[in-house]
Amino acid sequence: MEMTTERWAYAVGGVYMESNQDLALTNFQLFERWAADQLGPEHPVVALVLARQGWCRARLGDHRNACEAYRRSLHILEATVGAGHPAARRVSAYLAAACEGETGTSEWPPHTLEGIRPFNPLGPEGAEGRGLDEVAREVEAAATVLGLPLRLGPPGNRGASGYLFGTLLREAGEYQAAAAAFAEYERWVARERGPTHDGVLQALNQLAYCYRLLADTARVCELYERSRRILIDAYPGNPYIEQLTRRLEAQCPAIPSRWLYGVGEWLGRSGRVGDAQVAFDAYHRWAEAQLGPRHPYTLRALALRGYCAEELGQMGRAYRLYRKLLELRPEAAAATVVVGDLERFLTEHPGADRTEQQDWRSYVRSEWVPPGLHELEPSLEEIGDLLKEAGHVDEAASVYEAVEAWMLRQGSGVRLGEILAKQGWCQARLGNRDVACHLYERAKRAIEERSGPDTPFVREIARYLAEACR
Repeated sequence: MEMTTERWAYAVGGVYMESNQDLALTNFQLFERWAADQLGPEHPVVALVLARQGWCRARLGDHRNACEAYRRSLHILEATVGAGHPAARRVSAYLAAACEGETGTSEWPPHTLEGIRPFNPLGPEGAEGRGLDEVAREVEAAATVLGLPLRLGPPGNRGASGYLFGTLLREAGEYQAAAAAFAEYERWVARERGPTHDGVLQALNQLAYCYRLLADTARVCELYERSRRILIDAYPGNPYIEQLTRRLEAQCPAIPSRWLYGVGEWLGRSGRVGDAQVAFDAYHRWAEAQLGPRHPYTLRALALRGYCAEELGQMGRAYRLYRKLLELRPEAAAATVVVGDLERFLTEHPGADRTEQQDWRSYVRSEWVPPGLHELEPSLEEIGDLLKEAGHVDEAASVYEAVEAWMLRQGSGVRLGEILAKQGWCQARLGNRDVACHLYERAKRAIEERSGPDTPFVREIARYLAEACR
């Protein structure tokens, strides 16, 4: 894709928001003109950059023009995502508090618009498959023209500029690539300045932010705990220790990423398609890395990512995901994906991938983040059942193990026998006969203690034990 410098102006402006509002504002105005011309004057991305202009003007004391920028932003949001969208509600609340009568207020102006994706200057394909170094060359060239004299060193040794690189990628919505850049920067700081240097804490905080938006909460919990330990050792009186402790208690332990397919199914069946999309996106990243791009689990998740995008009207995104799936046609068929339906979609929506940047629905995102394990535990059996139904037998088994542990902690063993039997079924399907027999023995005893020895379920388990376990 041809690189247009103006495409990067939004991200560059975001880097300067705290340190140089004049320069940030100049970049945001440049991007607004480009986006209005290329995407349309009433695209949510224009609303996004207008809100950032309003924030800069408010910080610079230009109250009248700040209010005008937020009014224009709200007009676009109401016309696209609707007045009930969280971003529209937030801007409307600020206008009511700060701009009625042009008197000003202590109300803090919106810094970002919740639920609107930032503009990605790398296009629909993003940094995926391009490599961080190729992206770095484009970032460096555009940022220098736009007033950010960025000089990136060689991979693994970008030094202090690595933090700026990560920040630019974060502002562009490239959270996976940004995480890689911040991780590289964190290693450099720890090596050159010590493992408790403030730069390490800054990098860990940015990494946690990126992984939270990627729905990788296990990684977020790990980063919070690392930050807390550094603070306790190096800054024992720091009030942020207490804040991190509260976060860890509320959000951790995290649910394993391998469960997110079932969580996505659970959310989708509840009508929360946007949230399901986030779960399937996160699961697909995990499966692709752990199982490989051609594994049936990976392919099913890819198909469901496309389905969610289609349901949400994000035809460009759906087109791109389905096209990727069809490149793996034999594996797609093996994964029970109806290839003919995908081919029909691609035929009926020619060129949809080329219009993704113009499709405002692709910029509306769910803010759902996987809950901590303790919050999801009451729904885990249902999630395990959905995984079992989808053929994810090993993942279902791990969920049922967690349900058993939860029931025992709660002291509520009413349905313990049924959960043990479900574990036994999974282990039998996985070929672990001895484990399955042990689980069915425990299930039989638990159900007999509750309901007596002469029930249909007990008789069914007894038959299995007699046939398979003697």
